[in-house]
Amino acid sequence: MADPVERTTAAHTPGPWAINQDARPGMEWNCEIVCQADPDHRVAIMAHSNGCYPERDSANARLIAAAPELLATVKALLNSPEIADCHPEDKDPETHAIERHARKLLAKIAGILA
Repeated sequence: MADPVERTTAAHTPGPWAINQDARPGMEWNCEIVCQADPDHRVAIMAHSNGCYPERDSANARLIAAAPELLATVKALLNSPEIADCHPEDKDPETHAIERHARKLLAKIAGILA
């Protein structure tokens, strides 16, 4: 299997991403996730709950907009000397489990795992 840390490099719209509210009349509950460097480049359009769950809707939008930074953080952790340069047998079980989970997550992002 290809290294998921390498496979996720530049396969997505570069971050950071930002949230823009939909300014169209009657669509105020929607928002767009956009590339911060190019706000005309939409990454996603979110249809919110029509005001029924505004806190949840905002939290979902923030989570999606943070995706590139979350991905960069996971990759940096996996490439850190404490993880990358340490033999699996020398890691404590919790660290080893977190590393395995992070690698599976990156594989999912890269399209290697469903």
